[in-house]
Parts: sequence; structure tokens; C-alpha cells
Amino acid sequence: RTTTRPLPPPPSSWGHRRRRRDPPLWHMASKAAASIAIIGGGVGGASTSYYLRRLLGEDVDLDVYERSPFVGGRTRSVQVDGKFVELGASIIYTGNRTAKLLAEEAGLTQVPPGGAANGRLGLYDGRGIVFVEASNQWLFVWDLLWRYGLQVLWTPRIVSRVLDRWNKIYDELDAGRSFRHPLDMLDTVGLGDLTKVSFESYMLQEFGTEDSKYLREMLHAVNKVNYNSSNDLNALSGCVSLCPMVTGSLFTIEEGIQQIAVRTFQSVKAAVHVNAEVTEVRSRRKRTADGGGNEYLVYVSGRHVGTYDAVVVACPLEQSAMRITLDGKDVGKGLPKRRYNEVHTTFLRGKIRPSFFSWEGPDAKFPESVLMTEDAAGRTALSSLTRYWSSSEAPTPISGVYKTFTSKPQAAEVLDALFDGDYEVLHAQPWGAYPILTPGQAQPAFEVQAGHHVYLVNALEGYVSAIEVSCMAGRNVAMLCAEDLGAAAGKPAE
Repeated sequence: RTTTRPLPPPPSSWGHRRRRRDPPLWHMASKAAASIAIIGGGVGGASTSYYLRRLLGEDVDLDVYERSPFVGGRTRSVQVDGKFVELGASIIYTGNRTAKLLAEEAGLTQVPPGGAANGRLGLYDGRGIVFVEASNQWLFVWDLLWRYGLQVLWTPRIVSRVLDRWNKIYDELDAGRSFRHPLDMLDTVGLGDLTKVSFESYMLQEFGTEDSKYLREMLHAVNKVNYNSSNDLNALSGCVSLCPMVTGSLFTIEEGIQQIAVRTFQSVKAAVHVNAEVTEVRSRRKRTADGGGNEYLVYVSGRHVGTYDAVVVACPLEQSAMRITLDGKDVGKGLPKRRYNEVHTTFLRGKIRPSFFSWEGPDAKFPESVLMTEDAAGRTALSSLTRYWSSSEAPTPISGVYKTFTSKPQAAEVLDALFDGDYEVLHAQPWGAYPILTPGQAQPAFEVQAGHHVYLVNALEGYVSAIEVSCMAGRNVAMLCAEDLGAAAGKPAE
């Protein structure tokens, strides 16, 4: 195996709150510990490891292979002015039960998000700011109704119906039911059909109209910042994107969202191998007298590093060079392929020019966060601009630390036009952030091939993508894996 690079021990101030572990549902027939490889060190892999440990107890070895120098996947927490900010996934909805549980179990501090969540919102259509959130909540609602009409009130009801069905997935998992294909999971709670139609067509049908300014402006802006997408994404993703607008609140992690993965792997005592890019997973028959079952060889950079009873792939296959060879066939070639949206996150320090957005009002009234309407497409390279806090050196309403999302790297000429005078690029991170959520697109199963203990956590994110989706999929895969290993050992769940 590759050299294990243990994560640093937690400082005593972390104060883990230990719960009594659930007893394993079964024990493996052999006295030798079972072993499971988890490929990918993001929150999906962390969730898988957490639930495998709960289901199988201490009788299983968990090895995590992560190709980058650190775990966290598409979460990345960095410090700016002594505060953690997020280059990747940055907020969690309080109704996200799985991610919330992992954060609590890890002893992490849940705090309100910075930036857009605590400031006024503005909408830019490529020619000017067409809407600015009022500081008074009642006035804000009145402004929404005045500009967009009753669709402002209808939208929460539409999204609430979807959210109620989504929450039934938790009930299914709590009852011990696992799913071998993500569409089976969604169909069970009545959400499968929403993956087959666009968000735009679904909302227009619900509104009973052929056009909607609210859809083109406000709802497009939300989907643009959440998924770097227009309203042509599937209806399930679009509705999930709106959940925080409907009920509950948002939080982030004071220590950085990346710590969910870091501390979860620590708590389950997983052996974490970083800078370890898995290039192949290969099955072979177990070398036992009865020849029963398969085992799985894991290769890092072409070198065999371990043999396992099961393998969980917790990273997008489309973003790796990994081969999955089962029974001598490269089964990865036959899996549905998904394209991923390119997103560039940039943190900058400087003073912006409101005139970049054709703003003619006073600087003090300029919104803290600017999102893009449908009409802004092709007129600006920005997907969003958010001020996180003011500059301590020269505090003004339009100077400070800003975060931008773009589809391409920030061009110098755009930044020169956006900022008034000197500016500093603090951090820049490109991502293959989430799949292009095309309606009706075929997705792989959680189980790569029937009869084999190889699983894909990221199968679900082709229908809807979020931190919670990865965590929920990790839980489902852990249940599948534990069920299959228990059956193989002749010990069904009690």
C-alpha cells in the first residue's frame, strides 16, 4: 500500500461529542477483518465511511484514496483576514439532515453564512441593476409582488411540495431501505418525473402562463449562482436550488466546510492516503478452497496497493483516468458519461466600480451581492459578485473582499473594468463543480455491476447536485455495501 499520511490530530479545543455507536447489524463470518477501499476524499466519501462504520462496527478496515494533497473533494476552505471562506461548496440548508448530522458529530460550529446571505441582493440584466432588495423585509416582499406578481407567493408552495417528497427519502433510508439505482430512489418518493422535464417548462406549467419575468430574472439568478445554469436544467434540480427560499435557514461551518470530511475520516479511524490517484480497480476470484466470491485489487499510478472485499468510488469517474475492470471487462466504458460545468471561484480585495453595472445611485445603496438575470447572458463574464466584508484599510460601501463566480478564468481586462484602481487576487480555484443537469439524461447505477461489490456514490448527482446529495448518496451506498457483504458472509441483517 501507499504510505499512509495521517491527518493531523485534532486540538483539544475541538471538543468532540461522542455518541454511543450503534451496534453492527451483522458480523462478518470470518475472524479476519473485512476491508473496503473508498476512492475519493470528499464529503460523499466521508459520509460513506461514517455509515459503514456505524453499520459494520470495528470489524472493517476503511482505506481512503485521494489524488490531491488533502481531503475535502469539492469543498475547499481557505483563510482570508483570519476568517475561513469557501472556494467550493459554501452553504448548507438546515433541512439537510445528513450533512447537518456529520457536522454535529464532528463537533463543528454552525454559523450564519457571510456575504450574500447577510446583505442586500441586486439583479443585473447586462444593461443595469433592475432590482435591489429592500433593507426592510416587508418592503422587500412588497417590491417583489409589485414587480413579479403572485408568482412570488406561488413559488414557495410549488417548491414545498417537492421538498416534502424529498424528505420522504430520509424516511426510506431510516427504515433500512437502500436503492441500487438513483432513479429508483427518486421514483419511490414521486420525484423521478421531475428529472425528465426542464425547470423552465415545469414552472411555466405550474404558473399557468407562457412567460414569466420572475422566472427569467429572480429564479434564473438563483440557478445561475447555484449551478452556473440557466433554467433549462431539470426541474428537480431547479426546485432543490430554491429550497432555502422556502423554509428553514442556511449555515456554514466556522472552521471551514472542508472539515466535515477531515474530521469524519478521523472519527471513523479511516486510513487516508493522499497524493494517491487510483488508476484501476480490478476484480478477481478469491483464492479460497471453494473459490467463493470476488475480491478487488486497487492500483495507484499503475502499482497494486491493496486488495479489498468492496470498493466505493466516491468521485466523478468522468474527472478521473480510473478503469474499473470486472470479470476482465472495462465496465467503465459502458457507463453513462456526464459533462461537468466549469466554474471559477475568485476572491479579490479592492474597490469596485458601480458604473460597471451602470449603477447611478449612491455607493452606500449598491447591493452587497449581484446576481445575473437571463438577459445578462452574453453581456457579462460574471455569474455573481458578492462582498464578504469591508476593507479595514479604507472602509467604503464598495471596497473590501469580494467573491466572484465565472465560467472562465477572470480576464485582466474584466477585472480592470470592474475594480477602481489597484486590486489583489487572493485566491482563485477552477472546478468541474457539478454535472450539466440535462433533463432526461441517463445516469449510472449506484451498483456498477450486479454481483460485484463496487459502488458509485456520484450516481445521484447527475439528477441533482449538492453537499447533502453527496452525503445522502454516501449513506445509501454504505447501506448497499453492508447489505451485500453481510449476505456474502451468510449473515443477513437482524
